[in-house]
Amino acid sequence: MKVRAIKIGYVDDCLRRSGDVFSLLNDRDFARSWMVRVTDDTAEQRMSGQATIDRLHDERFAETRQRAPAVDIDTGHAATEFNPFR
Repeated sequence: MKVRAIKIGYVDDCLRRSGDVFSLLNDRDFARSWMVRVTDDTAEQRMSGQATIDRLHDERFAETRQRAPAVDIDTGHAATEFNPFR
């Protein structure tokens, strides 16, 4: 059975990170808390530590890129246009 890790977990004495796709040696090792089943034709994949960090960073900060720009309360100018020395 092939699975994808959705959280960090251990199976078969191996650390699996979120995004890893791997085959289970024993179906009894399946854990719903951190694995989801995938089709058998899904390519196996092992995420490196840095790849996981990069993906989590992009997911976390995707929200901040979509926020409206900051505005100076006193002048109403966008923060990028604000210059206190004018």
